Amino acid sequence: MAFRAVHAAWGDVFAHLPDLGCGQVWEAVWKRRPPAPLTCDECQHPMFAKVSRTGLRFFAHAPAAPNCALALETLAHHMLKLELANAARDAGAHAEMEVRGPDGAWRADVLASDPGGTWRMALEAQLAPIAADDITARTERMGADGVTSIWFSDRPPPPPWLGVVPSVRLAQPEDGENLIIASGLVKLGPCGCGDPGCRDSSWQPVPATLVQFLGWVFAGSIVPYGERYYICTMPDGSPVWSDPRYIWTAPRYIAEYEDEMQRHQRREVALLQGRTKWMPRWKRKP
Repeated sequence: MAFRAVHAAWGDVFAHLPDLGCGQVWEAVWKRRPPAPLTCDECQHPMFAKVSRTGLRFFAHAPAAPNCALALETLAHHMLKLELANAARDAGAHAEMEVRGPDGAWRADVLASDPGGTWRMALEAQLAPIAADDITARTERMGADGVTSIWFSDRPPPPPWLGVVPSVRLAQPEDGENLIIASGLVKLGPCGCGDPGCRDSSWQPVPATLVQFLGWVFAGSIVPYGERYYICTMPDGSPVWSDPRYIWTAPRYIAEYEDEMQRHQRREVALLQGRTKWMPRWKRKP
């Protein structure tokens, strides 16, 4: 199953677009005799247009197809790709599905871009298990060609790779409407410890639909941030930080968070030097 194929005369055609992305109608490729000259962009094997029982339009490989990556993808993966493409368009971007990079080094599930061509961003649906090193390598390959990326999963619980690369987890709301962000989008707020003198803060989830999230991303209102927790200061004065985990937030919250982490570091250095009896709140006895 795929939503993209290559027509011998028209070039790329997209099953999910009303005009196939090339000014043609679906009937021009569906149930044609002889079959429309369609091939897979990935393996170049012949394809034909199909419609599911629920009315979903797609392209399928003809019999005797090779082991093509597109042919092995699940229906759930294809449906999430379609959701990402539609949300990207609703957020004001141009979006193409199943786009290959130069020399086939990578393939984006959905390639979103500014209508003016100033940026490109891959929206990746990742439902199958994947190692942290592998998803990082795929992100870096796209980045080498000037394509940033966001990885999406709608599987509970959160997959282990969530936060290793810029990513969020999606969920279907109870009303069954637009997908929402379940985790990965945050803002900085009070820690909620109840101490009126406490200046600490914590990351708090921000409710948003997928369309809202992408709109903020495309506008630069939120950015991926490799959050690191300050752990301690070594006797030589060097700080120890946790490994980064990516979240999405507004730049002003990043500045506030980094100021707070630096404040914790300065206080612990002062403690080590014997100038104060302050200690992190989590170390204090009740």
